[in-house]
Amino acid sequence: MTLHSFPAFRGDGVYLYAGLVLDRSGNLYGATAQGGSGDCGTVFKLTHGAKGWKETLVHDFTHPKDGCGPNGVTFDQAGNLYGTTVSGGAGDCSGGCGVVFKLTPNSGGKWNYSLLHRFNDYDGALPDAGVIFDQKGNLYGTTELGGGGHSVGVVFEITP
Repeated sequence: MTLHSFPAFRGDGVYLYAGLVLDRSGNLYGATAQGGSGDCGTVFKLTHGAKGWKETLVHDFTHPKDGCGPNGVTFDQAGNLYGTTVSGGAGDCSGGCGVVFKLTPNSGGKWNYSLLHRFNDYDGALPDAGVIFDQKGNLYGTTELGGGGHSVGVVFEITP
């Protein structure tokens, strides 16, 4: 059974490479690697209703300096979404080395975007996987490239 097909409207995201997460109400959240108004991807929400599943955009990555190509999202205990983008941001990488971001819900169903970290190649590049939390709220993830030595990736920690 298909719940939703992409793209569903002009400016919708395309290419879903990562999994989904559920919120406490049973809504599904995920990311598209491309599409949106800036072709840098989106974070979306699917809500189940009487007529099936309805998609709404949580965030549209419109500026490459703020990230491009999100890899999925993870919830923290407070209901904020965190994720990485495989490119965008800054650094010595062609198209940017990727970012770590946070999305915070506010009243009216809108979400505020916060940039937590821009990779610069020396501290990692191309984070192409999601992130996880420890019990203290520290955020962990990996990058495909960057770092010292042979520049073949890092494991990173961010304290939000």
